[in-house]
Amino acid sequence: MSETCSFLGDYQVLKLLSNGTHSKIKLVKRLNSDLCCVAHIFKVPLFFQFFDKEVLALQSFNLDRTIRPIEVNHSGIYTRKNAEQYLCKYFIVDFMELGNLCDISEGLTPLSDDSVKYLFKSILQAVQDLHISDRCHRTIGAKNILFTKDCQVRLSGLTFSERISESFHTKVLSKKYLAPEVSEAEIYDGVKSDIFSLGVILFYLKTFRLPFFSISSSDVHMCLFLRDKSLFWKNFDRKGLLTAQVKNLIEKMIEPNPENRACFNDVINHGWLSGGFITTEEFKLEIETRRQEVLNRATNIKNQSVRKSSEYRDGFNESWSLDYRKLKVVNCVQMFRSNIIYSNMNPKELLNVVSLHGLKKGFDLEQSNEYFQIKATANTFLDLLKYKGYVYQMTNGNYALELEFIEGNFFDFCEVTREVKNLVCSASNKSN
Repeated sequence: MSETCSFLGDYQVLKLLSNGTHSKIKLVKRLNSDLCCVAHIFKVPLFFQFFDKEVLALQSFNLDRTIRPIEVNHSGIYTRKNAEQYLCKYFIVDFMELGNLCDISEGLTPLSDDSVKYLFKSILQAVQDLHISDRCHRTIGAKNILFTKDCQVRLSGLTFSERISESFHTKVLSKKYLAPEVSEAEIYDGVKSDIFSLGVILFYLKTFRLPFFSISSSDVHMCLFLRDKSLFWKNFDRKGLLTAQVKNLIEKMIEPNPENRACFNDVINHGWLSGGFITTEEFKLEIETRRQEVLNRATNIKNQSVRKSSEYRDGFNESWSLDYRKLKVVNCVQMFRSNIIYSNMNPKELLNVVSLHGLKKGFDLEQSNEYFQIKATANTFLDLLKYKGYVYQMTNGNYALELEFIEGNFFDFCEVTREVKNLVCSASNKSN
């Protein structure tokens, strides 16, 4: 590691979970204990305001369904490998074992309809609790909907939350899952802005895709949605798997005009949510079964060289002499996450798959001279997406390819991850 985190005191850093624009999020473990926690570390003074806002929000809530800070430090000292030190701020929260929305919905196909209903009702209850406390979230997304080991929802990412009772709201720039008015107007209904984001969440759970490339009125999917909803749905439901009821609910929630958008009571009392009840244990069983299917798919990948067909040879840069490079050192607990691909393929093959995907998609690639590691940057539908891929060895002898989100839209990153997973499997099949 190029930097140390001794300022965390009684906590040992296990691995980096997210390297965002505002902060680093790291998995940590309390010394002399097996208790895992998560540290949100703000190192850049420009972003200390976001730390102050989020800590204030978390400490002011007395809600069961938001994360709660275990420890807050306004004057930590971050030490680089070259002994350079500088001020940082951090807070520590409980580790959510089941991960975020993308982690818990991970699978070869979308969740069953009953499980989506169970999951969505739980998310609605968490957001409703927030609204009852006179707060709108405003930036609801996959990364900040977290789950305990008992499948209980915990909301995070409350930096931009504001009081519903306030007439004016600050603007938040986004192009994917926030309501159009959040980035355009100063006076709007904070509850209805959250409804729009929840509609995008429901759309994602049912399709593994986003309804719009952007929230711009010129977006091709947005225009089609406003002009002809039947044609809009043909793009996402070619097999006719979505019921008319769930389509109706989604349409009411992602309506661009807030005056015509569903209110919270409309959503809760919608017919699609009135049936299909399953227990928490039944939901957990489906999650565990789906995760085992993903792991079985990975372990079936044999450790064989990728076939030297023109498809692979054209994308491979022979000047990358990977043989002398080291595996990334990761003090990693064994956990299931949607951005981690477990495989028996060797490190060179795994990183080659990431490189080929990046080249075909037009990413700018930066190869590490030390580790099996690559950084990728590209424009995706007006957003700049950055991610890092690296390989490390697990305790069972297999390898893990981890794609680490750095910047951009998280849903775009999830799409890249799914594409890379499919390429890993495809490369293996072609080599057998």
